[in-house]
Amino acid sequence: MDYRTETWIAVDLNFESEKSRGGGKELYLYFDAEFTNRSTGTTLTLPGFWYGGRTFTVRFAPTEPGEWTYRTICPADPSLDARCGTVTADPYSGDLAVYRHGFVTTNGSKHFVYADGTPFFYLGDTHWNMYAEEFDGPGPHAGDTGAESHFRYIVDRRAEQGFTVYQSEPIRTATGYSFPSGHATTAVWRCPPGSGAGSSSGS
Repeated sequence: MDYRTETWIAVDLNFESEKSRGGGKELYLYFDAEFTNRSTGTTLTLPGFWYGGRTFTVRFAPTEPGEWTYRTICPADPSLDARCGTVTADPYSGDLAVYRHGFVTTNGSKHFVYADGTPFFYLGDTHWNMYAEEFDGPGPHAGDTGAESHFRYIVDRRAEQGFTVYQSEPIRTATGYSFPSGHATTAVWRCPPGSGAGSSSGS
């Protein structure tokens, strides 16, 4: 299948497995995709993830313009293995810094920079209860803000204030979930490098 996007903007590549999976260990599957830029030869290998049902997804954000070929790798499931196609990446046409300059990294230095070397100033705010707040309504804590969405109101407000990073982590008190005695309140997730996020944990 063929896709089209702009540099640094992620696109989801969805693949249907012929196997039904009930959950648990059945979802632990080695499923990657290798992307190669035909013009430059740059190659990126990204992990896929289970999206639900029989669907597995690879999320890819092209780091260079041009045509990228891809090939999936999944030895345990022939219906997901060796699936091929292209992703055409046009130069980014907008004005968001993260898409104009690329993902944030340290580039081997002690300072944050975008992928193209442009300095990045890290000014972050931690929204502790973010994932439990209403996205499609004001919610009980919006007060007299007039917000149509509690979540979006706070994110937009922080952007107006000049914050460059907005972060959160799961907190057990928001859901009432109690971890067994002796277990840390830690959540770990893995996101493909092309998505702009990485492995994270909070205790």
